[in-house]
Amino acid sequence: MFVVYQPADLPGRKRKPPTGAFPLSTTGKETRCERGMSGSVPKKSSAIVVVETARDYVKIVQANRSGKGRQVVKLHLHKIDRSREDVASDVMGVLRKLKMGFVPVIACLPRQSVNVRFLEIPSTNPSEIDDMVELQIDRQTPYSRDEIVADYRIVGPGSKGYTKVMLIIIQRSQMRHRFVLLEKAGANVNSMCVSSEGILSWFHAAMGGAGARGTHILLDVDKAYTDLTIVSRGQLVFTKSIRIGAEQLKKDFDGWKNRFLQDVRHSVEIYRAESHDDSVVQQLVLTGVGPGIEGLEKMLSEELSLAVQSIDALHRIQHGSGLPDLTGEDYADVSFTALIGMAISPETLEFSLVPDTVRRRRSLAVKARVLTAMGVWLIVVMGMSSLWTATAMQKKVINLLGLDQMIKDIAEEVEDVRKKRETTLMIMDRLDSSHAPVSLLRELHRVTPVTIGYDSISIEEGRRMILRGRATGYQDVNTLRSNLDDSEVIPPDVKPGPARKQDDLVQFEVVCSSSSEGGTP
Repeated sequence: MFVVYQPADLPGRKRKPPTGAFPLSTTGKETRCERGMSGSVPKKSSAIVVVETARDYVKIVQANRSGKGRQVVKLHLHKIDRSREDVASDVMGVLRKLKMGFVPVIACLPRQSVNVRFLEIPSTNPSEIDDMVELQIDRQTPYSRDEIVADYRIVGPGSKGYTKVMLIIIQRSQMRHRFVLLEKAGANVNSMCVSSEGILSWFHAAMGGAGARGTHILLDVDKAYTDLTIVSRGQLVFTKSIRIGAEQLKKDFDGWKNRFLQDVRHSVEIYRAESHDDSVVQQLVLTGVGPGIEGLEKMLSEELSLAVQSIDALHRIQHGSGLPDLTGEDYADVSFTALIGMAISPETLEFSLVPDTVRRRRSLAVKARVLTAMGVWLIVVMGMSSLWTATAMQKKVINLLGLDQMIKDIAEEVEDVRKKRETTLMIMDRLDSSHAPVSLLRELHRVTPVTIGYDSISIEEGRRMILRGRATGYQDVNTLRSNLDDSEVIPPDVKPGPARKQDDLVQFEVVCSSSSEGGTP
């Protein structure tokens, strides 16, 4: 056996001390109580189904949210034929008929199927309590750790520096058998809880504020056994399973009453010895099948010298119409008290057991859902990104196509403007008097030394001018070149041609042209 923990990646319940319990000191270490055990009770679900499987019947209760609380809307007892091989199919048919296939299910473990120990732990530190309970588990059962599953809840303060805890231990095979049966039947089993907690929840609902005062003994009589529960100041402080039920007491009351009474007395004595509680018991509450057993209430009151109050399981419980009569022939021998308590107050259930194989499977299922969600999210993000990129590219392509069409549409106009511009520039150039031959000749006259005479002056289109003439010396020719270079009217590119001496005169040639020379002579 090992104590089944709830892994961190499962949506576990965060435990709190029961109402009225003392506050525990805290440390940084997360305890088993704080992180929850192996399952999670579906507290926020709008509908809760509680199922208990017994040897020859299945009990089913459903409660739905109604205002601030829950209302019992379905209550059913189905007899099982164990001679049939396919019991799960039989149960599945019942769940489908009641339309409970997808409603969260709490499996109720009868008190007689678990071992309960009330311990005092010498610490108020949750982390230390967790470790000490671990050590106590081995001492409280003869089974190996591979054969059992355990859980505990804090009851309240013990003697100075001590804490009272309620430890439950169940054989793994019993739990697995019940769990597998319900899973095969198609039930959505969230957790397995112990009937004692359901009786406590029912007691608070049925008794109201009176349940939080004093000490009360509860006897929930079922078909084959009776749950004895002691509640002190609203807290579950003791529980015992008496292996005598309605089946024996109704069949032979006189033959079984003394043994039944003896077991009740012995259980109370055990409680007082273990808890050192000498407080006066205010009353004994008889519920389940108990109120329907003739002579039981009177016998308990006389022999125990206690005030005995018989209370129906639906007393002060919100419930819908159409529920079966619990005192009728079909329901008179079984108790629905614990199941009703669980169904109306699932948030008060602290024990929660799940087989380790199921726990691992659920852990993997949770991880698979997380990975699936992440994969879907990545696909959506990539799809949205691709869609955005494709949309942006499409817009750019549309814009480019539009621009291309605009260029084609205005191409003729652009060509027409270009031609007009060239014509305009040509006209402006021709109208520019600075480039006229007259202006060139006037400027040439100004820069030509008096010692130079021209034989020919050729002015070509494109501002190219060729000068041929005679000078008295080479110095005069150089002076002419210099003056032509400094002129702002004469084409700036002055290139001297051949010069030679003839008849005491120097014949020369000078070519002046612009940098963009062109045209024809």
